[in-house]
Amino acid sequence: MKTYYKFLRKKMIELKKNDGFTLAEVLITLGIIGVVAAMTIPTLIANVQGQRVRSQFKKTLSTLNQAGKMAQAQYDWDFGGIDTTSGCTGSGQLTNGDSINPEKTHSICALLMGTLKGASSQDVIDRVSTYKTPTIVSGFSAVNLGSDRLFSLSDGVMLGFSPVYFMNCTLEPGSVLNNDILSKEYTAASSHGPAQAGLKQCIGFIDVNGTSLPNKEVTCADGTAALDPQNPCVVSNKNIGDIIPVVFHDGVVEPATNAGKYLLNTAK
Repeated sequence: MKTYYKFLRKKMIELKKNDGFTLAEVLITLGIIGVVAAMTIPTLIANVQGQRVRSQFKKTLSTLNQAGKMAQAQYDWDFGGIDTTSGCTGSGQLTNGDSINPEKTHSICALLMGTLKGASSQDVIDRVSTYKTPTIVSGFSAVNLGSDRLFSLSDGVMLGFSPVYFMNCTLEPGSVLNNDILSKEYTAASSHGPAQAGLKQCIGFIDVNGTSLPNKEVTCADGTAALDPQNPCVVSNKNIGDIIPVVFHDGVVEPATNAGKYLLNTAK
């Protein structure tokens, strides 16, 4: 019996000595974890970034559309009633009371300052002064903007406007927003012919990331972004940037590209 107990004790000691993993096993396991992490973490980061851009874009569009409705209700004009090409921060626009008073001036900045709360003039000026020129691929030359055509919302989102002139921003009832309308500027009636509708001068952009980089436009999976209602596109998370072109007209702000429309209509 003693011999049997000695044998069991010896075996238990041997088992305890062999309990655990060898160094080679630990290194192999860590290597596998590292490979899996390298493959999945970038995707997870892209998914989180994509969701953040979508959420902020939808929130900003809602804010701007509310501003258009409030301006119409309070001052009897909206984006379609803008009749001056005044910038926002150039020549002291935001420090001139009349230039940002929607009861006296029908400008884009007067509309925004008169309806949106929390965006102080100095905040706008400070943020604009540090803004980097964005990369735009959609072909809208109107969004290659000067610094006096920028506006910062209270949450840091940056808005950009046309450098040409921001006037006559109305869309005929029943018209479908497409490349033809967005690529033409409004032309007033003259001896040469009737007025020609167009919204090119009313195109701007929303930079959901504010003054932070990458300042890159959201594109479709094929690298394009222009608005073609007949050929909608898909945006993958690897195509997510922080800039989405939009068009201001009447009391509405809506995406000016298929990529922007996709972000607006999808949850992820």
